[in-house]
Amino acid sequence: MVDKIKTQKKLWVYVSHTDGKPDPVGLELLGKGLELCGRENLKLEAVIIGSSVGALAEEMLGYGPSGVYVVDDPAYSEFSTSIYTRVLSELVNRHKPEVLLLGADNRNAALAARTAARLNTGLSAHCVDLKFERGNLVQTVPGFGGNILANIVCPISRPQMATVTTGVFKAVKSKVKDAEIVNETVSITDTVRTAKALEVVRKKENDLLPLSQAEIVVAGGFGIGSKENWQYVNKLAKLLGAAVGATRPPIDEGWAENEQMIGASGKMISPRLYICAGISGMMHHTVGIHQSKIIIAINNNANAPIFSMADYGLVGDLKEILPLLIHQLETGESLEAKIKPPENTRTAENYKESLRKMRPNMYKFGKLVEDPVEDPLTKRTVDGHAQIFEAARDPRYQDLLTTTSHLTGKRVSRYLSVISSAEDMYANSKLKRLMFQLTGTCTGGRCAGWAVLNAMWSTT
Repeated sequence: MVDKIKTQKKLWVYVSHTDGKPDPVGLELLGKGLELCGRENLKLEAVIIGSSVGALAEEMLGYGPSGVYVVDDPAYSEFSTSIYTRVLSELVNRHKPEVLLLGADNRNAALAARTAARLNTGLSAHCVDLKFERGNLVQTVPGFGGNILANIVCPISRPQMATVTTGVFKAVKSKVKDAEIVNETVSITDTVRTAKALEVVRKKENDLLPLSQAEIVVAGGFGIGSKENWQYVNKLAKLLGAAVGATRPPIDEGWAENEQMIGASGKMISPRLYICAGISGMMHHTVGIHQSKIIIAINNNANAPIFSMADYGLVGDLKEILPLLIHQLETGESLEAKIKPPENTRTAENYKESLRKMRPNMYKFGKLVEDPVEDPLTKRTVDGHAQIFEAARDPRYQDLLTTTSHLTGKRVSRYLSVISSAEDMYANSKLKRLMFQLTGTCTGGRCAGWAVLNAMWSTT
């Protein structure tokens, strides 16, 4: 068995920076580091590499580290993966920290991967949680297509390394007494091959509201269907004063920008209101929204995983639902619901006519009922059942009273459908309760006799 590498009781956070300001993920990792060190009796320290970063190091002392290691050299004014890897690896070999944490953005991810390879240790990317168990850092990452959360440990090699996306943890202001800045020098030979920056082109500012600052976020997934349909997401967000988010597929399709991605590989958000449409709810995405206060999900699949964490859910075609929401917000008026094609369902008059055409074979109190539609002994029940046929063509009740036939694919009475799931059982239960409320009488047909019952079945 290989012996565990001996290390110092230290947890390091590499703090990256842009234009003289610390990247938020570095401050967030220091906040998480404070929590971990308090539980595991480790010493929290930060590492900064760059040029003229003295003020930045002073600022870091306000976020809880006992010390800040600084490598300040004009040669490191521009980030270089190969050079920064040499510097960070050399510092780790000198001081042997137990844990090294970095951000998960493109620069940090490249630096983390190369550093782990040089140090011959493991690396877990895009972690959504960190904790200690039996002296090992348990690194939680989404796995197997986002269907599970996997816990990873590195029991032998050191340091234990992990990258974390911005927004997973919270920055915490804290000052440690006698915290110090330690200046380090790392010499890099001219033989190190690296790309030269010939020109720095700043990305143009866009008018997208930053996801991390938004109180309301409207997001879409692959279920949106097309770039044309994506306009509904943008328009709804604009009306609500919301930021626009996305899962990976819309970004791959070119409907949304990279910075709009939410999830393990994108942004972690915590808005007051999160509205998502066409998003199934795979764990790679939901790890990024679990801090949302209220979640409203729109999906045409009632079994979509997103509904398990949604506070409110709308099952239906988003191409119908989103335009209705937009119209309501723009005009303050609701649109009348549209009835779906009735297809094989019948009208109340069809139902009554079928009863009249039947050969009289029903007796009530010893009397043959010649016309069940008008006879006082059966009229109330028949009229009650006629209400059900009318309700089947009312947009408010149509989805409850009718369904799609498993044989023809056309709309029929729910009584004629095969019960194939728990959802069908629940729908049938609601159907019976509604029928009783509408008719005020028994809905099984006994009051009017089996002839009426059969007539109802034959015409639905």
